[in-house]
Amino acid sequence: MRTVSHLLVPLLAVVLISSLPAACASGRESGEAAPGGQPAPAPARGYVTDIERATLENEDYRRVLVTGAHTQLVLMTLRPGEEIGQETHEDGDQFIRVEAGTGRVVMNGQAHPVEDGSAVVIPAGVAHNVVNTGDAPLRLYVLYSPPEHAPGTVHRTKQEAEAAKRGH
Repeated sequence: MRTVSHLLVPLLAVVLISSLPAACASGRESGEAAPGGQPAPAPARGYVTDIERATLENEDYRRVLVTGAHTQLVLMTLRPGEEIGQETHEDGDQFIRVEAGTGRVVMNGQAHPVEDGSAVVIPAGVAHNVVNTGDAPLRLYVLYSPPEHAPGTVHRTKQEAEAAKRGH
């Protein structure tokens, strides 16, 4: 499985880079802070990062790295026992890649164990949940297609994410 996932990650990077529009251009290099301390939008030529390192270093519940016209890259960290809660995205697909920890993905009531190296595709309309079943943080990244969150979104905790959701 490691061999297949190591081939899949570069392919996803190409897909992500090719989907970013010129409208995301800011004139800054990726990684430089935009005003207000938020991550800079992706430059018109694309976005490149060490996704494994970024995911492993992420301490936030949710951190949007880059948003294109058709795809969004988001880092997530679930604390032990934490879950995203069951949800369904009617109009968008998700790809999840686990970089550390152990957990369970439930799709339409069927549970699937996940760990470092696991890849999950959740089609639009599928009820799903991600649960950290381990003793360490579950660190993953998500590709949403189309984008799900506002560009630059950072929720340090699940409680912060839920409060923001209630506020809309």
